[in-house]
Amino acid sequence: MTCIVAFGALSALGEGREAFRVAGLGEAPRVAVGRDAELVTADLARPFAARVALPEETPSSPSERSIRLVVAAARACAEDLDRVLPGWRSRRVGLCIGTSSGGLRSAASYFDELAAGAVDAKREKLCEFTYFRGMLAVVAELGLPPSRASLVLGACASSTLAIGLGSAWLDDDRCDLVLAGGYDAVGVFVAAGFEAIRATSKEGIMRPFCATRDGLVLGEGAALVALVREPRPGALGYVHGFGASSDAVHLTAPDRTGQGLSRAARAAIDAAGEGPAVGLVSAHATATDFNDAAESHAIAQALGIPRTSDVVVHAFKPQVGHTLGAAGGCA
Repeated sequence: MTCIVAFGALSALGEGREAFRVAGLGEAPRVAVGRDAELVTADLARPFAARVALPEETPSSPSERSIRLVVAAARACAEDLDRVLPGWRSRRVGLCIGTSSGGLRSAASYFDELAAGAVDAKREKLCEFTYFRGMLAVVAELGLPPSRASLVLGACASSTLAIGLGSAWLDDDRCDLVLAGGYDAVGVFVAAGFEAIRATSKEGIMRPFCATRDGLVLGEGAALVALVREPRPGALGYVHGFGASSDAVHLTAPDRTGQGLSRAARAAIDAAGEGPAVGLVSAHATATDFNDAAESHAIAQALGIPRTSDVVVHAFKPQVGHTLGAAGGCA
């Protein structure tokens, strides 16, 4: 078991706790999804997204939007740690960050300029959009070299995998504290890809697990949590168990029976050991035909219940969009 002692988070709903605050009972949910000017300009047929309201760029701020997101989350997490765990910088600090698209916004812009002859092909631009750019930016923001670091490229499971890996480092006594999570920003290249595979919503409204669902809406965000091994007063939460699997069925569609998902969930439950029954499932809930069907089967199989209505299933994506590499951390 690992303990969450601090965090930094941004979503289209806001920063800090506002990034993941849901409405109270009887209140209408806060929804940040809408028509997106950049995707409209790119002439996408389904130009909907949920954007984070970032501060205006300064000469010293990174040009890549996704980097600005993860740096802001890292800064907030570090400030939280300074308050609750003074002296944390002198410990063995691990860094485990996941992303799905990384700096593809900058990459797409650069290759467009290159094709138009607007930039020199020999110009050194790789540092602006490689996947490692986010990791390097966080290290620079924290001002200390991590004792252990990993970049996780696990598509939409990236931040969840990063948190699981970070917890394993603590269990193995490889670190004293781990910052783990993920980030992603919305760009035309990625949005066009999801539209091409017919995964996005025509109306811009996500309806997961509903018969009328017609797809997802992309969102952007970043979330990092600080994990320690020992329980602490005022802990924000705990990681009791973790599991991962690969069903090896299709590049973009899960096993229709949900068996791959169920194996991962069951492994996490088994790792947690004896404890209270699962009372809530924070579902991936992409509102796509394949995912929702597979996930419904998986939840029932993993929990050993006849149907998913026998447990509370919460879907956060209709409010903040599908934040890709940040999805697990934001939820």
